[in-house]
Amino acid sequence: TDPSVLIDIFMALKNVFVNGGVKKKKYTLPPLANALINFCYQISSSYDTRQGLIDDSKRNEIHKQYVSTLDISFIDSDETLYKFLLKSYQILNEIITAIAADSPEQAFKLYLQSATQVNSIQSSRAQFEEACASFINAGMAIYQEGKYESEIKCFMLTQVVGTLLTISILSKEFLSQLIPSLQQSAQSMVKRGDQCNAMLSVSHLYYSLLGNTDKVRECLNKAKRFADFAMTNPHNLFLFVIIMNKLLYYIENSD
Repeated sequence: TDPSVLIDIFMALKNVFVNGGVKKKKYTLPPLANALINFCYQISSSYDTRQGLIDDSKRNEIHKQYVSTLDISFIDSDETLYKFLLKSYQILNEIITAIAADSPEQAFKLYLQSATQVNSIQSSRAQFEEACASFINAGMAIYQEGKYESEIKCFMLTQVVGTLLTISILSKEFLSQLIPSLQQSAQSMVKRGDQCNAMLSVSHLYYSLLGNTDKVRECLNKAKRFADFAMTNPHNLFLFVIIMNKLLYYIENSD
């Protein structure tokens, strides 16, 4: 029940598992990373509940038990919470970095999960923006530097987009730098169909996170152009349906 002891246990396990060899690490490190992410959820949720930032009546019975598992009486301020979680994130980053050496796609997913956890914190949110951004950047580095097949690359971009759409802690300045890089990546997909789908996903970021209608229009026009190029294969006709559905969504949701 003592989070300080649990942190020491996580650190000890990390030191042992990292040196366990490739065949063992793929089984030991990912569960350890997930356990640590869950631990951070426990700490932040317990503190937020105690601060009255989360309506306890809305929690289901499982979540109530999950929140009351740890004794967080030593966390007496937002600053204490910040320092404790920052220490946890440092260990988590070391674990995921070790995973990335052999399983970059798995590390990519864990970085996005970590960013989502940071975003769930309600207390003193501004302090945690940098931590969230660092996890997103680490995931993006794996995405951009890896040599993946076009389908996998497109799927990974979709995962980034989906994660960003659930995150509210990041500043517009950060997003204004990140989203254009995703747009550039979408354009560089090998297959025209993947280019089209990726560009439509990026358009949703401009629409929902930045409210930049000019960039939305630009992405839609490029998606249509990619779909036009893809018509050498009749099976790609569905791309126009996808573009039309996206257009209808924007029209229906515009003021």
